[in-house]
Amino acid sequence: FLDEVDALAGFLREHWGREHVLVTDRRVLDRQHRDEGRGRYDAMLAWHGDEVVGVLGFIAASRFDPVLAGVRDTLWLTTWRARDDAPPGTGLALVRALQREVPHGWMGTVGLRASAVPLYRGLGFRVGELERWVIVDPDATPRLLAREGAAAVPMARLGPGEGARPLVAVGADDLRDPVLVRRLDATGTVPARTAAHTVGRFLADPFFRYRVHLAEGDGRVALLVSRVVRHADAAALRLVAVVGDFLALAGTGPALLALLRADGAEHAELQVAGAGDAPAAAGLHRVDGVEGLVVPERYDPFEPAGSPLRYALRGPEGPVLVTRGDADQDRPNRPVPPVPSP
Repeated sequence: FLDEVDALAGFLREHWGREHVLVTDRRVLDRQHRDEGRGRYDAMLAWHGDEVVGVLGFIAASRFDPVLAGVRDTLWLTTWRARDDAPPGTGLALVRALQREVPHGWMGTVGLRASAVPLYRGLGFRVGELERWVIVDPDATPRLLAREGAAAVPMARLGPGEGARPLVAVGADDLRDPVLVRRLDATGTVPARTAAHTVGRFLADPFFRYRVHLAEGDGRVALLVSRVVRHADAAALRLVAVVGDFLALAGTGPALLALLRADGAEHAELQVAGAGDAPAAAGLHRVDGVEGLVVPERYDPFEPAGSPLRYALRGPEGPVLVTRGDADQDRPNRPVPPVPSP
């Protein structure tokens, strides 16, 4: 409940990390977990007497679009921890309670540790890694990317090319168009996503300025969500999420190159699972296919090297599409001011 937030924050402070942004900045905690419509924080608390001995935080997709409530909902697990002196089985009891009490179709997480992989597999989750893809401006001097040895940075091709498709900037009003809403809904990717969820999750974010671009072609449609990330005097374009049919992005490489150039970015990077070879058709290169290429993982704070994010997902079968923006991997890691108005 909303009045239990101090108990939630207190547990996170003592057992998750005193310097964690969910503890040091209540606005970030509220953005991630406060569900005003349902009058609750999206977190399960395990009590032993009058003490909280375990927490399971989650992000319900339906908080950003009520249409997803019920069997189309996804519960993205974020903070899962039981005290060392908690009764045996407290952590699993929290998961079972969430499964029982909050209707949903899928449950998942992004960013799990290697040590947690057997646990998730034992609970029936499919586990994998988000593949890393990159497109680089051939005229930019790489300052964020690194090359080990004689590795060559994979450069984007210039020119529009045959079959090139544009990326059209769209706003919240555009994403309320009923025809577009139906077309996105019909793609059937797992977990379920909607145009309204894109508005609530990204365009309404109080900390980051996300942008959404529309790609269409061959009867397919997709939304590409991005934001600019910076370190020192260099910038990159983070492709945070894809909504719809990824194959609609085929041929958008030249448009993507123009977009990152307009932002003064040296490269654009994407982390995704379930897209197959479709990112290559959009002009991107698989990072692990270029020996010695190192792409930063974090910009807040900056980490010059990174590894793929692991994900876990359980629910009805379908064409899986998971990105770093689906859970809590693209939120502030330190207190930040709200995003200024456009």
